[in-house]
Amino acid sequence: MKKVLIVVLCVVLACGVLVGCKSTDYNKAVEFQESGDYASALILYEGIDDYENYKDTAARVNECKTTIEAIEKYDVAKSGAEKKNTEIDAAIAEAKAFIAEGQIAIDDTLVPTLETTISEAKASKKSIVEMPSNADEIIAVSKELDKIDYSGVLTNLSDKKAALEKSIKQYALVNAPTEAYIIECLGDVQNVIDISAVTEDNDPNGNLNKAGGYTAQVYFSSDSVDQNDVYGSSI
Repeated sequence: MKKVLIVVLCVVLACGVLVGCKSTDYNKAVEFQESGDYASALILYEGIDDYENYKDTAARVNECKTTIEAIEKYDVAKSGAEKKNTEIDAAIAEAKAFIAEGQIAIDDTLVPTLETTISEAKASKKSIVEMPSNADEIIAVSKELDKIDYSGVLTNLSDKKAALEKSIKQYALVNAPTEAYIIECLGDVQNVIDISAVTEDNDPNGNLNKAGGYTAQVYFSSDSVDQNDVYGSSI
């Protein structure tokens, strides 16, 4: 009889210990979940014996899994959005630095045009929304972050900057162009048959590379002109 009683008491004590462990793990898991540590909470919840049938553990397990999955999606979306913001910041900085160089363009309207495009690019930039606590809200925010697309803005910024760069290069060609460039251009002109650049030794005006003079002087002849009627024996 005593042995039977002892066995019964042991079983009761064991059950009490198990119930106590379940309760302790459950309460601790709830603390983790409410503090936002869903991974730790999930481990404790799923470690509870027959957790599917213990209180609301099964529902809490689903909540933790859903929230963890939502957080993972948010992290990916946030990382992508940050990369896109870094890209547009770099493009804006590059365009601003180019304008700051103060180079002259043939078309002087292209500078304010690029400045306007820079302002539009700044206005298009999206802020990174902090992660909410609710799984559904986290998913919603992640979707909005995934929608961020600056491709059109970046293309517009690049096009306007390229147009200004081209105009600056065009100005450089007509503002004290190099001797080689003049000769190259004359070579494409119909009826030009001979080209010759002067040096400081044979410059008829004596102003080559002199203050107030010029950086290059190129003479050419054309078969449209009767060379017999032209003064001198050389170009």
